[in-house]
Amino acid sequence: MTTTNLGQLRTIGGEQLRVQVANPGPTRVTIVFVNGMGVSLDYWDPVVELLPEFTCIRFDRPGMGGSPDSGWDSTDIRTEVDRIFRVADDEVGPRCPLVLVGHSYGGIIAETAARLEPQRTMGLVLVDGTDPLQHANDDTRLEAVLAPALALASSIPGFASTVGGAVERIATFATTVNPDGPRLTPEQRSLVRSRTHVRNLLREDLRIPHHCRQALEIARSTPLPPIPVTLLVSSEERTLMGTRRASDWISRNFKRVGQFGELAKLQILRAGHLMMFDEPVAVAAAITDVAEGGPR
Repeated sequence: MTTTNLGQLRTIGGEQLRVQVANPGPTRVTIVFVNGMGVSLDYWDPVVELLPEFTCIRFDRPGMGGSPDSGWDSTDIRTEVDRIFRVADDEVGPRCPLVLVGHSYGGIIAETAARLEPQRTMGLVLVDGTDPLQHANDDTRLEAVLAPALALASSIPGFASTVGGAVERIATFATTVNPDGPRLTPEQRSLVRSRTHVRNLLREDLRIPHHCRQALEIARSTPLPPIPVTLLVSSEERTLMGTRRASDWISRNFKRVGQFGELAKLQILRAGHLMMFDEPVAVAAAITDVAEGGPR
């Protein structure tokens, strides 16, 4: 990846957040990226580099990547939604329409944001977005036991870097299929190996089932606005023995796309879950398509 700008810490709504803005200034459309669980804004680099015509806003949630811990309680998904619009308002103002792009767990947040702020959202792209029905009833007892132990262990010198590095390498191998695709730079990788990031990995995981239940409840009572929506779906799963087709996941999304209205469509990519590394050109093209389908 050619991007080396790691962004900057900004105080927004009482929180310090690491924010990166590409192509600032008066552009027709602003894209806001919402990270998946446990990843940093840097994972979007290969895609953002292909979107020079749009203002692209990314940020790390508190305690993740380059953002320090926050005293804010994120047990309510509305806190995550509010954070999206606070960051966007800080850069482009409250009247600028946004295209929201959410990866994995970030897709749940982005979809919920579109429902709660329909006047602000002109399009939605779910990059292998999580289906909240899949995780609404997850058993998180093991994570609940491990979280405080991991938080304590992360204070041991070298522990966080070792564990964070191993998790990043394993996760990237398991969720990509293109071995020659983009990867994080050493400087970017150091952020997901930090003590703060490692300490918050399981905390974020623990919140997901509750956020899924909240997202489903909001979806039942709050319709999605009539905006263009694209679901990008990964077709491949990496195993130790190679790759296999993710048939069940594809079938689930074929059934799911109808929930997003008449302007929704599904696109299957030959990619793993981190499709921004496997197929950045296709992801950028889908975002452009949604952005150009909004108001002119």
